[in-house]
Amino acid sequence: MFDDLLVGLFFAIMLGAFIGVQREMKLQKNNYLDFAGFRTFTFISLLGYIIGYLSFEILKDPNLMIFSTIGFIILVSVSYFTLSNKYKSYVSETSQIVAILTFLIGVLLSLGKDYYYLAVVLTVVVASFLVLGNQLHAFAKRISIKEVYATMKFALISAIILPILPNQNFGPLDFESLRVFLLQHFTEETLMQFTIFNPYQIWFLVVVISAITYIGYILIKIIGTNKGLLLTGILGGIVSSTALTSSFSIDSKRLNNLSTPLGIGIVIACSIMFFRVILEVMIVNPSLVVDVLFVSLMGITGIIISFYLLSKNKNSKSHHMKMESPFTLKPALTFVSLFIVIIFFTQLLTTIFGSSGLYFIALFSGFLDVDAITLTLSKMALENTISNFTAASAIFIASISNTIFKGGIAYYLGTKQLSKLVISSFFIILFVGLLSLFLI
Repeated sequence: MFDDLLVGLFFAIMLGAFIGVQREMKLQKNNYLDFAGFRTFTFISLLGYIIGYLSFEILKDPNLMIFSTIGFIILVSVSYFTLSNKYKSYVSETSQIVAILTFLIGVLLSLGKDYYYLAVVLTVVVASFLVLGNQLHAFAKRISIKEVYATMKFALISAIILPILPNQNFGPLDFESLRVFLLQHFTEETLMQFTIFNPYQIWFLVVVISAITYIGYILIKIIGTNKGLLLTGILGGIVSSTALTSSFSIDSKRLNNLSTPLGIGIVIACSIMFFRVILEVMIVNPSLVVDVLFVSLMGITGIIISFYLLSKNKNSKSHHMKMESPFTLKPALTFVSLFIVIIFFTQLLTTIFGSSGLYFIALFSGFLDVDAITLTLSKMALENTISNFTAASAIFIASISNTIFKGGIAYYLGTKQLSKLVISSFFIILFVGLLSLFLI
């Protein structure tokens, strides 16, 4: 219990200081008076944690936390009105609102370890909005009614449609007319292995693709083309490089002059995918890491290519162009339709070859999702079901097939300029991977 208290105190101090340092930097940079800086925000978070801990762990009564929160809000409000009356130029209430949020983050930490992650995420979000304050104000001035409509459409497909969709798998046997026909040619046991359609997961993929497009658009308008696409590429590589490839390829036809930076963003995201594979192997089966290190060479090659292309493109004037609405649904649905077809053929090959066709399964599973096959093979090697060599080889095959598949997406959905850049970069990455496989 005492150890948990110390850990909570540590997080409260660190998160409060993380927010406080930004406010202190702004205060020092602009040389103006504010009611709180680095130390005060640290103390505010610490105060929230201590009050929350006393309420929930010691007294077992939330009233102390409730009345303390109300009192703190009153104190902050009084400080704002006092400063604004004394200094007529003092018009910003941002620090007071952030102080209340910092206090509540401290209270959130007092609820236990299950809430630490949420507290960290909230802190990062608050700090990000503070750091990007000027850029966000500039973006708000440039926003158009078309972009407002795009935001409403994105909210519709993500916040309204997604939650009501059933999160369960559907196969041929779930459709009566198709069931009667298929049972005349296949056994029911065979057909039960096919679960190719999950409405929630499929629509979630549409949301992810649309979200990447939307976030990339916002970042480009806030921090410029190259930096915006670089950051979006990194985030996309962490979340889903396949979804980002689809999103950026679709965007290249709407924003033709941005084909080159969009292509660079794809190469960055797909390069990060290789490092994600290494991390997944490290988590599940550390003994397999040495056998798959050659995968990281492909990632390093991709990063080098990306920075080379960025250096060549840094003087591009494409960021001065007029950009269109960030919302596109039809191309995302086209990609999802292709995704369903790939799922079907992957399950078909798995049914035909079984575990004996492991390399075939890795080849076609890689088209869909390199993460799932990587985790599965790592676990099989850990349990000695297959050798490390077999697992590493199959992971390599899945990584290659996933890269080739994304190259196909770029070719099919993107402009000629984007597909040429992406495919040539992927060719070099795959060549390095194959060469390392024979040399290591």
